Amino acid sequence: MIDEERLSIQMLRQRLPTTWSLYSFLVENQKIFLPPWKNRRKRPKWATAKYLEGILADKFFLIKRDQVRKPGKGGESVSKGELVDFLGALVDKELGFEKEREPSVKWLRKVLYSINPQHKIFQTATMKMERTIPKAFD
Repeated sequence: MIDEERLSIQMLRQRLPTTWSLYSFLVENQKIFLPPWKNRRKRPKWATAKYLEGILADKFFLIKRDQVRKPGKGGESVSKGELVDFLGALVDKELGFEKEREPSVKWLRKVLYSINPQHKIFQTATMKMERTIPKAFD
């Protein structure tokens, strides 16, 4: 079965020979939420053939576009590395990004929020106060 999967991926790659065509197929046809790649001629660091083929083969973590939710304003400001670590701890597959080739903080926050909207980085000051200060007695 693994050989069949490799064969079908190889056949698909013949029809999608460029990294851009593979990205477009995954986003438009498979409805996978990938980091943005706006200009075909200017490939982002994260957009590698290895990563996109891993998504295609279901080797790396992916999220469908209809599962994505946008985080609200506020919450903690954290580094890209911390977001990658938080996300990696929540998913059951490898993320697939190479070191120094991670997608934008905005994309990582959106995916993390979609998986766990209650994550500590999305807690606003008001929410934190409500947790620490008991509510008045009625």
